[in-house]
Amino acid sequence: MVILGRIQESSELFEESLTILSRHVGQYDRQEARVLLKYSELLMYQKDYAVAMKLLDRADDKVSSYGHYYDLLWQIELAKGILFLQQGHMTDCLTKLRSVFRIRRHLGLSNALLVQHVVKRYAQRLLRAKRLIANF
Repeated sequence: MVILGRIQESSELFEESLTILSRHVGQYDRQEARVLLKYSELLMYQKDYAVAMKLLDRADDKVSSYGHYYDLLWQIELAKGILFLQQGHMTDCLTKLRSVFRIRRHLGLSNALLVQHVVKRYAQRLLRAKRLIANF
């Protein structure tokens, strides 16, 4: 929906997905965390940073309690880092990026895959954030 420019409809679908998942408490925590992550990325794009961070915190809560969903946890930490960067909170951004690299090493994820993920998902946002920092 976002690719088609139907942002409102996309938000509604995320909300509907979360409503459906909430009916099955504990059964689909990983899926719910993934939906929360994707929804937060949409909100970051819309510059709704406060709500995006709340969703990322909820996603973090969903996967952290299990202790073995590192593949999703590093993506949540990366999204938080990007969010802090967009807001100009450099110390918080660096803290989250250190966490990303720690989890990445634990998973054995290569630097190339990490860079590929960042470029794929966050390149436009990073460029905007860089411009903001340059003007700061």
